[in-house]
Amino acid sequence: MNENIPSSEEQHQKIQNAAAQLKSGASWFYLIGGLSIVNSLVFVFGADLFFVIGLGFNYVVTAVVLAAGNTTEAGQIDIVLKLIIFVLNAAAAGVFLVFGYFANKKYAWAFITGAILYALDGLIFLAVGDYLSLIFHGIALFFIFKGYKASIDLKKMETEAKFTESGLAQPIK
Repeated sequence: MNENIPSSEEQHQKIQNAAAQLKSGASWFYLIGGLSIVNSLVFVFGADLFFVIGLGFNYVVTAVVLAAGNTTEAGQIDIVLKLIIFVLNAAAAGVFLVFGYFANKKYAWAFITGAILYALDGLIFLAVGDYLSLIFHGIALFFIFKGYKASIDLKKMETEAKFTESGLAQPIK
């Protein structure tokens, strides 16, 4: 047997490892989107707390809507403004949930587009000097990239496995 051709068990293990790495990378999109929605809900309900892995875009939306809107006489934020902020922030977070869905389906474009948008989002934290959030953006992007690489590797391995199983590829003796 040719030593350059991995056994079917080795090939299966490589595919399993790549699939796990892909899932891990794609899961970051769910985490980003989910925590961004939580951040928005926390704001709507008046708490002073946020998750650093969420979207900086949500803070820009919040600031712009608050600057353009009115507060009540007691300085409270109007419920309509809170609703607008939540809907816009949830839509932005939803985009990342969609990236997670398609990344899990091995669509490289979802990893690439999501990573680019999340990197651009990180620039918001850089601009305001929130370095902790910026560091978490970097960590998330690292794992998203690993998921992207795994999606490419997985597609290649699956194609090679199908080609070999078809009998068209025979080892040279």
